[in-house]
Amino acid sequence: MVNIKGELIGINSAIATSSGAYQGYSFAIPVSLVKKVMDDLLEFGQVQRGLLGIQIEDVNASVAEDRNLKVNQGCW
Repeated sequence: MVNIKGELIGINSAIATSSGAYQGYSFAIPVSLVKKVMDDLLEFGQVQRGLLGIQIEDVNASVAEDRNLKVNQGCW
């Protein structure tokens, strides 16, 4: 994708499915992310992405008791 000035602003990504039911274009990837991926590949040989480091767990009575939570619904 280019803007009216001819500058690259994004790259369309393709949809690939294992069933082959639909293939086409998906959302565009912003050029800033493409540049980061390219720089990582050139410098490190692989893409380095941030990891938030969280896990989501459903809260039930057992989890609420173990974690000393006041409610036994939702996630923690």
